Amino acid sequence: MFGVGGIWINDEAERLELNSFKVLGGSFALYKFFQKKLGIEGQPITFDYLVSNEAKEKLGEITFASATDGNHGRGIA
Repeated sequence: MFGVGGIWINDEAERLELNSFKVLGGSFALYKFFQKKLGIEGQPITFDYLVSNEAKEKLGEITFASATDGNHGRGIA
């Protein structure tokens, strides 16, 4: 009748108890940044590796900032 092929809804209300998908974008951007900085693009990063002395030496001191203290900012934190 209206020529609409489909309607999709992304409900993230239950994910991570933050009621928003915004947390995922910031987290994903940081993950990709760490992969590139560590020279392991396309490979998974384990928590153990991320807190290892090797990773700390490669990453050095890094500070991240967010323009909001809302869900996106929480994802960065």
